[in-house]
Amino acid sequence: MQNQLTNEQVLDQIKRETPPKAPEITIEKLFDNLARTAPDILTRTKIHELTGGLISAKTLANLDSEGCGIQPRLRLCGKVAYPKESVMAFLKLRCKVF
Repeated sequence: MQNQLTNEQVLDQIKRETPPKAPEITIEKLFDNLARTAPDILTRTKIHELTGGLISAKTLANLDSEGCGIQPRLRLCGKVAYPKESVMAFLKLRCKVF
């Protein structure tokens, strides 16, 4: 005699084996987390790290040279840095959800 499962039993078994859903990540949560963890002054390299490589230091340098980069910026010991609030505003403007 074969042990056959009903459709309902199969669905129950699938539900038990399915891992729980990860918490929903929203753009607001991402930016809130970034704002909490980022230092007050960010170098181009640090922005690259904090965004997971989504925007490179070279891209930021190119945007600055074109006059459409993050403002204000400062140079100290040959490195360019930006205030955290300006970086957050810049990233929010460039972020597109689709």
